[in-house]
Amino acid sequence: MKKAISPLIAWILLVGFTIATAAFITNFIIEETQRTVDTLSYIEEGGFCEGVYLDLTNSCIDGSTNSCGTDKTNYPLKLTMVNKGSFMIKRLAINVEDFNYGGGQNKIPPNSNNALKDNNGLKPGEELIQQLSFCLKASENEIKIIPSINATQDKKEKFCNENALVLRDDILNAMPGCQ
Repeated sequence: MKKAISPLIAWILLVGFTIATAAFITNFIIEETQRTVDTLSYIEEGGFCEGVYLDLTNSCIDGSTNSCGTDKTNYPLKLTMVNKGSFMIKRLAINVEDFNYGGGQNKIPPNSNNALKDNNGLKPGEELIQQLSFCLKASENEIKIIPSINATQDKKEKFCNENALVLRDDILNAMPGCQ
């Protein structure tokens, strides 16, 4: 009779140990999955944009300002921008109230002097000199130059609106003429 009880106790202990181990592994997997989802959500919400920083090192009005419609003035700008962030900037977008740059494309077009040419991007520490022209109102202007990066594993483009280079009236009116 004692021989029949011993295998039964062993079987109960083995099943209990298996259930406890399964519960531990399940709990571990659930926690790791939640941590991964939180990390991916952080990345998708702009976590990478914390490492994006486009700085204006020099700016001037390249030529004369002239009228370009009722109560608007043409500002030919020459901007020297430097990527001081940690990521390569793939593209720059322009956002100006009541104005579509480049026929509504709203992007800086490539040209022979453009460091973003052929989508090679603006690497950290590199400088870009860009000539742009805008028809602006007499006041309440805001030009946003928004950098974009390939932030996700599938290389989807992410525009970092919160890290945009913003030129307001005080900066535009203080710009000297180019030499």
